[in-house]
Amino acid sequence: MQIKIINGSIQSVVEYLPKLQLKGRENRARQKVLKKASEKFQEFYSDIQEIKSEHPDNIEKQNEELELLLKEEIVLDMTEYAQLMPGLYNALLDYPHEISTERRQGKPSDAAVHDYMIDVLEDDAFPSEPSTEEVEEAQFEVVPEGE
Repeated sequence: MQIKIINGSIQSVVEYLPKLQLKGRENRARQKVLKKASEKFQEFYSDIQEIKSEHPDNIEKQNEELELLLKEEIVLDMTEYAQLMPGLYNALLDYPHEISTERRQGKPSDAAVHDYMIDVLEDDAFPSEPSTEEVEEAQFEVVPEGE
């Protein structure tokens, strides 16, 4: 199982996850995601430093490459913890505590990051089942007469 996050969101995810009040299996799942996300954040930070050192006098080129880096998708391989992810997803979905909607210094609110994590887990951990119509189309191929 893989969780896909956009580089531009990784810092917010790493800062938000420790704020969650979770226990038991949900806490364990959060810690596993946090560990993997923190490792990817370190890689992301190293990439930023590399871009700056490659183009020390060309701010325009730095900004161009940083913009591309921010849009890149990273993958957290959670295969060995796949059995924990449904619990984390459900804990986030039914989170009983108030979540701040306040934005600080241009960063997204905790509520926005919380919603993003639900979407990420929903899309990656629980891919939607194909509709009946999609299944029927896939099963019946129309072959023209004479072939």
